[in-house]
Amino acid sequence: MVSSPEKLLEEFEKFQVQQILNEVKEWSIKDVDIREFGEELLEERRKRRQAAKAAQAVRAAHVRARWNPGCYPQLNTEWYIRGLDFCCPYWRYEFKRPQTPPPAPPPSPETSRKLPTKRQRQR
Repeated sequence: MVSSPEKLLEEFEKFQVQQILNEVKEWSIKDVDIREFGEELLEERRKRRQAAKAAQAVRAAHVRARWNPGCYPQLNTEWYIRGLDFCCPYWRYEFKRPQTPPPAPPPSPETSRKLPTKRQRQR
């Protein structure tokens, strides 16, 4: 193993990293299989984006057709209820009050302080 920085630099320059990288780039560019694979990936990505845009346009048209500005249909539509059932299945249960009443609040300091009696006031 080389210990001094100068020797390390010399070893690195001998290794010619940039030349090897250039050769690998040329080889990968000339390789037909790699290019075809990359093109297939790009084509699949384009198709997925187009399908997503089409689905979004269909959803937007559906919402526009059913939207009534005076009400909020999303609060009672089937998809909203299904979403609530999926996210929080307990939403349908009514809140039950506890059987025992809550504890009484502590007395305020003003009411617990004794008021002066008539004799104390006359003094």
